[in-house]
Amino acid sequence: MKWLFLLVLAWPVSAPAATATPHWSWEEPLRVGSTFALNLVRASVRIVRRPGPARLEVSPRGQSSLVGVKLKVDHTDAGISVTDIYPAGAPVHMRRWMECQPPVDARGDFLNSNVRLDVTLFLPPGVTPAIRVMGPLEEQ
Repeated sequence: MKWLFLLVLAWPVSAPAATATPHWSWEEPLRVGSTFALNLVRASVRIVRRPGPARLEVSPRGQSSLVGVKLKVDHTDAGISVTDIYPAGAPVHMRRWMECQPPVDARGDFLNSNVRLDVTLFLPPGVTPAIRVMGPLEEQ
C-alpha cells in the first residue's frame, strides 16, 4: 500500500497553459479575375466579400495548436495558392498499427494530425475562391 501511495504522489500535475493560441494571417492586393486557392486538410472556411486587399486569417479550433504547422503561400499565374504543411511523423516502419496509409510526403504527416483550422478569407469583388479541404468542409 505504501508503494501505491508514493506512486500517486509522484504523478505529474499539469497546470493550464497561460499562453495565447497562435494565429496566422496574410494580406496582399489581388487583381480582378485572379483566383485565391486554399488547399487544407481539415478546416472551417468562411468567405467575406469586401473591397481592398485579400486577407487570410487562420486560427486553430479548440485544443488544436498551430505549433509545427506551416502555411505555404505560392504566387501562381492564376493568383494565390495557400497550402497547410504538417510536421513529419514517425517513419512507416515505426508505427504501431498496420493500416494502409499513404507515405509521408512534402505535405507532412497530416493524416495523423488532429489540427482543425478556422479560416476567414476576405476577398475583394472579382477574385474567385477555390477551396479544397481534404476532410469535411465545415462551412460557416
